[in-house]
Amino acid sequence: AILPSPVWAALPTSASFAVQNGSASVSTLGSVATISTSDRAVLQWGAGNFVIAAGEAYNFQMPAGGAVLNRVGTSAASDTATIAGQIDSNGRVFILAPGGSINVHQGATVTATGGLVLSTLNEDNGSFLTSGNLVLIPGAAGNGSINIGTPNPLVPAATAAPIFTSTANQGRPIWLTA
Repeated sequence: AILPSPVWAALPTSASFAVQNGSASVSTLGSVATISTSDRAVLQWGAGNFVIAAGEAYNFQMPAGGAVLNRVGTSAASDTATIAGQIDSNGRVFILAPGGSINVHQGATVTATGGLVLSTLNEDNGSFLTSGNLVLIPGAAGNGSINIGTPNPLVPAATAAPIFTSTANQGRPIWLTA
């Protein structure tokens, strides 16, 4: 499926998310938002705030070997993360939209040294804060969806892994790795 590029996006500000763990700051230059975080920072993005429009980039910067957990919305089916531009990172980037959807549009690119994980499952933060890894559990709102445009923009990023539940799979996680 070819998903149209969003045109409504604005680069994030510090008001776009709440820091639930660690520290984070945002600076912008042109169409690039640099989000500098401490290792294992947890960012709670407001509903509709995680939108990377075509021509825009989110550059996640953290200590070497670090990770950042981005939670999108409030575990509602209407919560959506949209990636039509570029994600760059010097560490691991996790994007969770429990019970919602994640849309990766045609033309989106990812350069994440430690990898990118997209999921509509949930995580209680405990294992992430302890080890920097996720233990995923079904979202409170039920199944979500991950929509990836064609041609698949994640294929060049060998470490991208969308993870979600599906009613066709009776709620068990499906692991897709490009």
